[in-house]
Amino acid sequence: MTGMVDVEDTLRQTFASEFAPAQPTFNIYYENQRRDNDDGEHWVQFNIMMGPLRRADLGSNKNFRQFGAVVVQVMAPENTGTRTSKGIADSVALILTDRIVSITGGGQIVLYGVDVSNRGIINGWHSYAVQCEFRADYQIIR
Repeated sequence: MTGMVDVEDTLRQTFASEFAPAQPTFNIYYENQRRDNDDGEHWVQFNIMMGPLRRADLGSNKNFRQFGAVVVQVMAPENTGTRTSKGIADSVALILTDRIVSITGGGQIVLYGVDVSNRGIINGWHSYAVQCEFRADYQIIR
């Protein structure tokens, strides 16, 4: 059975498998994961915002479609410049932009274009937000 957990796991695994080798010195934090250390280094926060799940057909197959967004915040210590964090935001955008990914339990995720925005200083960290909307199509089998 495919569901929200499979969609989220697939997105996380796809991102981590491509981001970590390209940027091995940067830590990735996921939702509800504590970030205890304040080592003054750049880091990224990976979040998935799931939208409503809708039936995608009227037939006997149980095809569903769900829209959502991946949001990755790139955080740099205040007063350290933005060149490194802009480069990280570019790397994130390249990983997410315009691709189709197979869902582990069946189905696919279509990732669209990205929006990179400068969020400014937040609690002593300069932030870029990279947002990519997606569509997940899968079947629910009971």
